[in-house]
Amino acid sequence: MIKIIFQGIVFRLPLFLRDKIIVNVFNMPVCTGSYDKYDDIIYGTESYFSKEGLLSELETFREMSAQKEAPILERNTTLFAALSIAKEKVKRPIGVLDIGGGHGAEYFMLKNTLGESYFEYWNILERKDFVDVFNMEVCDRTLKFSCDLSKIKENVDVVIISGALQYLPNPIEVLKNVIKMKPQCVLITRIPFWEKKQRLTKQLSWKQESNWKERLSYPFFLMNEKLVMKLFENKYKKLIDFPMTQKMFVTRYKGSVKYRAILFTKL
Repeated sequence: MIKIIFQGIVFRLPLFLRDKIIVNVFNMPVCTGSYDKYDDIIYGTESYFSKEGLLSELETFREMSAQKEAPILERNTTLFAALSIAKEKVKRPIGVLDIGGGHGAEYFMLKNTLGESYFEYWNILERKDFVDVFNMEVCDRTLKFSCDLSKIKENVDVVIISGALQYLPNPIEVLKNVIKMKPQCVLITRIPFWEKKQRLTKQLSWKQESNWKERLSYPFFLMNEKLVMKLFENKYKKLIDFPMTQKMFVTRYKGSVKYRAILFTKL
């Protein structure tokens, strides 16, 4: 009850105070502002494009590369479904494009569970500085990192976009290009839908590591569900669709944000 009353008081405060309290006291991400240009947010704020963040991801990658077993996460059940469907259709090792896949947590978990021979390749699409560093670290015949979607020429059987679509400079264009690749399955998880038109905003949060804490501030798209679903019409069917528990406060505009996971399969 005390927490509910406190939250009620917070949401009556001026916007700049409200954002600070939600991020720093409640430790919840905040979506605020409205922007026309993606780069205005990237270069005008602190961001996750930091040396510390990259080194932290690299250390995690090295640890996961050395593990004989990796934990199976709850969200991976839907990914298992996507991989199984694609494997059944193509009858060969499958090619996976993992957009925004970071240090490859899903790959290492699945490689240790299904076996490396299950995959023809696993290509992680990330930002250029990330890719340049990680490709020097890879000691795996299946795993690789790329930074340009237009230069991917392999047959793509499964596309994964897990908690990444809303952070890309052109999320709708990315989906259009993904659909042109004609993969058997497209899995999008942790996508923030709201009922209004797509809007470019700024997300504020903290990232806490064992030896450093960084204030994160980066571009974030509130996605319009109808716009996204329209892209898949007559090409894919929605096989799985369920809500996710992740939360986001939108402090400047009225409207609720609901995170979802959706698996599309090719018609």
